[in-house]
Amino acid sequence: MSRLSYLTGLAHKADSDRGHRAILPVTSAISRLAEAPVTVLRTAVDGVVRWHERRSTIKVLSDLDDRLLRDIGLLRGDIGFVVDELIDQSRAKRNAVNETHGRLQSVRSGTPIPMGCG
Repeated sequence: MSRLSYLTGLAHKADSDRGHRAILPVTSAISRLAEAPVTVLRTAVDGVVRWHERRSTIKVLSDLDDRLLRDIGLLRGDIGFVVDELIDQSRAKRNAVNETHGRLQSVRSGTPIPMGCG
């Protein structure tokens, strides 16, 4: 028996012992608990990907000589800051594209978009 089904069974029993059916809030809380490891894993993977992008970009730029860095408008001491800014901008653009895609999917499926979000 999975942990989720065990917890759901306990919630159903507790609710029926009280003589009423307040299962929805308990089931919702259990499903949020079940999603928590996925969220933690996604956050960890995102962190590792960002670290790898940053590290590899800094390595490539650091391997350039000072003349080439000047040609592209960088000083050696600014490489880390510039790379962080570029990664943040890239993530912001990617998030905006994902949000727009989600809205388009909502429109196509006929799901209303909440007020203030569109």
